[in-house]
Amino acid sequence: DRSGGLDLGLQKKSLIGAPWRIALELCARGWTLRSAIVWVKENPFTEHVSDRPARSYEQVFMFVRSRSYYFDASALPENGEQDVWRIGTRSRSGRVRDSAPFPDELVERCLALGCVPGGTVLDPFCGSGTVMRVALAGARRAVGVELNPEFCREIRRELEGTSARMF
Repeated sequence: DRSGGLDLGLQKKSLIGAPWRIALELCARGWTLRSAIVWVKENPFTEHVSDRPARSYEQVFMFVRSRSYYFDASALPENGEQDVWRIGTRSRSGRVRDSAPFPDELVERCLALGCVPGGTVLDPFCGSGTVMRVALAGARRAVGVELNPEFCREIRRELEGTSARMF
């Protein structure tokens, strides 16, 4: 049983819809979901499945806490696909196994859209530190939370020589 004891009442092998379940829970806790963006992976990693189509996209959600918020529309793609972003994945070579690898360009676009220059970025699932590294490179502050000690060591190596303060 790979559910970790979580019983959602679904048939085995059902997608559980985690991104949307989390989005709806955040809405129930006072966040406002402003946009559901589809990230089409231009060169997706091979997914080892034979009994369903492999997935070549991810959801990116834009949440806000108040009616007025920072939004820079000039960071949207010029091709008119404002809620469909075609961005390639990044290579995993030389990195600790990361369960959710994504490219710097995806983070850069998200931060340009919704984080004021000089603002602070929170990554509650830090992984290998991509969001923190990109935020710091873009003159923003970054806070990351990661429970996996191996990932924490990689993040520390990745951020050495930057203005990051780690504790």
